[in-house]
Amino acid sequence: MDRSNIMKKAISPLISWILIVGMVITVGSMVSVYLINQAREQAGTFESSQYQNLYCPEVALDAQQLCYETLTEISGDNYAKIKLKLKNRGAYSLHDIKLIVKSDTLKTLTEEEYGLFDINDDSESFPISPGSLAYLKFNVKVDKDEEQYVNGNYYLPSGHGIKEISITPTINIEDNNIICNQKVFILKNLENSNIDHC
Repeated sequence: MDRSNIMKKAISPLISWILIVGMVITVGSMVSVYLINQAREQAGTFESSQYQNLYCPEVALDAQQLCYETLTEISGDNYAKIKLKLKNRGAYSLHDIKLIVKSDTLKTLTEEEYGLFDINDDSESFPISPGSLAYLKFNVKVDKDEEQYVNGNYYLPSGHGIKEISITPTINIEDNNIICNQKVFILKNLENSNIDHC
């Protein structure tokens, strides 16, 4: 028998075993990295829900005096600058909010699209300490292009297109932002009522 032929037959199974072992190690490494990341994510979710259960029951927010400051036209659409007075009735400072406005579409406003301002001097007002008031201001697209005037007061008549405003408070405990989803403050059925001028 030819010696080179025997060597080829002996090397082929060796190479195939090396390839199989290499693939098993690679796949095993990828699966273990994935499982470790999933475990870390689950631990973070568990920790976050523990914080929510511990601190969020002491979070309370009130919103009152919904009004609009200006009505402007931007690129053919009408926008009202809405102002809402917020009161932190809870035990912790509010470090942020998540603001969702429901009109014809559902829109979550980014931090650049709304502002919280001090009630006295109109300066930026974050965080809102317990018992404090702040103005929430944001622009929202409306269906009405003109204000109504009755008895010396301007207002946006019903049918303006703003249906609902929801505000989710965020607190900060031990450098962890905790979004208190169970403490969402919602203003409903707004489209059927007038919005007064501030």
